[in-house]
Amino acid sequence: MYKMSRQLLALFICMMLGTGISMAGTTDRTAVAAEKGMQRLERPFSMAFTIGPNFNTGGSEHGDVFGVRPEVCTQFDCRLGFGVARGWSVYADLGLSFYTLKVDNIGEGFANALLNALLPGYGSIHTSVAAGGAYLWQPGRFLLSPRAGIGWYHVKKGESSGRLDNGVRVEYDRRIAVPTFNAGLSVGFRTSRICTLIMDLNYRCPLARASANVTTTTGDGVTTAKKFRSGSWGNDLSLSVGVQFNVEMN
Repeated sequence: MYKMSRQLLALFICMMLGTGISMAGTTDRTAVAAEKGMQRLERPFSMAFTIGPNFNTGGSEHGDVFGVRPEVCTQFDCRLGFGVARGWSVYADLGLSFYTLKVDNIGEGFANALLNALLPGYGSIHTSVAAGGAYLWQPGRFLLSPRAGIGWYHVKKGESSGRLDNGVRVEYDRRIAVPTFNAGLSVGFRTSRICTLIMDLNYRCPLARASANVTTTTGDGVTTAKKFRSGSWGNDLSLSVGVQFNVEMN
């Protein structure tokens, strides 16, 4: 799975380097983007809302312990951008992934059922945040913005326990919260001075492994503990569409 992560990460780096070379060769004549009164964005404040499929590229290492996420789920993102120099900005992103984990142990199934009964849908929403830098290239009405940053991915999955048929008690203590490297590319078309329709591609790569401690206690009181690690979490690719609003900060 890490081999696939490195290949995808290398692909994004090549895309960004290619974009940077194209930007370097662009002259000031692109500033004639004032098509039909459309002014070029210099240091904009932007707010984007996107939604689309999120593809699991990390597999399901130790899925019997951590649970298994679907191969495809729905991803929603809200991203804010703040212009700091001509063409350059910093951004902050809040992401919501919607899916239910598949688990095998008895206690976890009961805990999820109870949580969903009390707060419908709550256990199916998993959050992520990211922050970093981006560059904005503006050929005419089109916007092209590669970005890179560091984030944090969290899955609602805490302690749970269950008693098996043979009287063995199993306790799970999961820590599915990992730092991530995020690389993305946003392509947009300006429909008005402040509104842009966008398509966004984002790859997320984990910088650490999720961990879990599993403690087993037999009817005779004999306790054994095992620790598991998984690199499957925070490893995914999103392709989404949405709308972005731009307001010049100058």
